[in-house]
Amino acid sequence: MEMTTVHKKELKLMAKKEIRQRMIFMCDLPIGDGSEFSGLHPVLIGSVDLRNKNSPNVYIFPITHAIKKYQPTHVRICKADYDFLKYESSTILCESGREISRSRIQRFIGEISEDDFYKVLECKEYIFKEKC
Repeated sequence: MEMTTVHKKELKLMAKKEIRQRMIFMCDLPIGDGSEFSGLHPVLIGSVDLRNKNSPNVYIFPITHAIKKYQPTHVRICKADYDFLKYESSTILCESGREISRSRIQRFIGEISEDDFYKVLECKEYIFKEKC
């Protein structure tokens, strides 16, 4: 299958915006149904770097500063550890992960540690575990 000129141009533009796993960006999330996050929110990039470099889409986890009841699918991050955070405490909503167009990604905010990202991956795994 031959790549169209428009698709080649789109890939070149995307390549200029470096997006890596563990980075946090502001993102314009599309309008969703029910309680899905929409609007301008910080998001954590979850997809692997090879995909982030070559795909028009990325996998993200929304982040909220709203105080949430503890769930095993939430990862709390704090301003004390990440000075780029706007609020004292924020929650990565691992159960709300989804794929979006990288064109929705806006400004870079920061990056979380490998340890905190590992917690996100553990939460994501929990979502798909079978009940024992």
